[in-house]
Amino acid sequence: MDGRENRWKNPDPGSGDLPETLLYRFEARLELIPIGVVPEGLRMTVPFEGTITEGSLSGARVWGADHLLIRPDGAGVVDAQKTISGEGFHIYEHVRGYCLPPDGVEMPQLERLLDQEFRWPDAPFPIRGFSTFRAGTETHAFLNRELARVDGWADFDTGTLAVEASLLPHRREVAPPGKALAARL
Repeated sequence: MDGRENRWKNPDPGSGDLPETLLYRFEARLELIPIGVVPEGLRMTVPFEGTITEGSLSGARVWGADHLLIRPDGAGVVDAQKTISGEGFHIYEHVRGYCLPPDGVEMPQLERLLDQEFRWPDAPFPIRGFSTFRAGTETHAFLNRELARVDGWADFDTGTLAVEASLLPHRREVAPPGKALAARL
């Protein structure tokens, strides 16, 4: 070790990777509000409201909106901003990720999704993504520097949503750059 490798170690105490920690699971009702077909795909606003049913924020209210973009390939690009409110606290959360068609479901042309006769498949669409947070209370200030993995399901036919967020552990050590990069430094 020539001393440079120490720069790539996380200064946090402890050793090894930590398991993911469930922050919450929430269940909510959602609504689909089509904006229309734009150059990138079909833009929709998807407001939702529900309650956290599991995790350290259990009992808190969750509400917000996903500014969903359904691309021509059928993948939904999630850009959801929400507020989590409990007794004496409010937390802002920004989720980015994807909402994908279920296996075996072929998405129709985007214009068809706007047809009044269109019915969403009776199947949950998997959601995966990540979150960042902003919290002003001392109890929740640690979230201001955390990332969470988001997994869930949206059922557009029934208007229901279930999402779990787990705090991601930080790897305690990152391998230094290879010799080719180090030679250019």
